[in-house]
Amino acid sequence: RVTPDTSLLPVWRRIHQAMVLRLSRHGLPLSLAVALLRLRTQEAAAEPAQLADQLLLPRQTMTFVLDALERRGLARRHPHPVDRRRKVIRLTPKGDQRAQAILDDLIAYETDVARLTFTETEASAFRLTVTRLAGVMEQLSLAAPSA
Repeated sequence: RVTPDTSLLPVWRRIHQAMVLRLSRHGLPLSLAVALLRLRTQEAAAEPAQLADQLLLPRQTMTFVLDALERRGLARRHPHPVDRRRKVIRLTPKGDQRAQAILDDLIAYETDVARLTFTETEASAFRLTVTRLAGVMEQLSLAAPSA
């Protein structure tokens, strides 16, 4: 049975805080850095509402984030290819380069941390375990709330 003393919540907070501190080295507000990373790593073109949902941001905050990305020359909103009422967001070459640099830095950071913490076998087992945990957490968060 998980109790406040055995919960992983403090661990998640510490990991989140370490990643946020690492991201802050790139000189962007957190919401902009996370949006850049999401735009860089997703395959399909993003629309503002979809991006807001993926980043768990209110739609009005997403508008602010996109305005800021455009002011910095990192992303642009373009007309949707089929529906004139909708927009798609694309990184500019400068935004793509910046996002890739941030992504490379985060991967290098994760690699360094893993190398200092685990053997290769332990790192592989940890990645598998955390991936399974994340999958179950996603499933349960999408399930109907229990009474």
